Amino acid sequence: MARLLPIVLTAIAVSVVAAESLASCGSSNYYPSQYTCFDDDLLCPIVNGDIYIRCGAACYSTTLYSCSDTTLKPSSLNGPDTLEDCGGSQFHPTQVKPSDQPSLRQQTEGKRQAT
Repeated sequence: MARLLPIVLTAIAVSVVAAESLASCGSSNYYPSQYTCFDDDLLCPIVNGDIYIRCGAACYSTTLYSCSDTTLKPSSLNGPDTLEDCGGSQFHPTQVKPSDQPSLRQQTEGKRQAT
């Protein structure tokens, strides 16, 4: 029975992914439950429920790093109440949900177009 457990869990995971529709990010296709697309050109993973976000051309976990001017810094420098910058907006990393990302992306794109 114990030998069957990994097989059963793999089958369940495959069936969940198979039921999910692919989304596109630039020229790549991805499963939204496993990745987040930034600016239609960068896929960042979702690892154990931790949504990695963009910092320049890299993806990072807000539990491990912070991002300042496209440079990653260890998060130990940030206190628990430190806000992150996103264009002209600030946010607390633990309060970002996948549904918030399009609005953050639109704010960033609007600033990029204005410059």
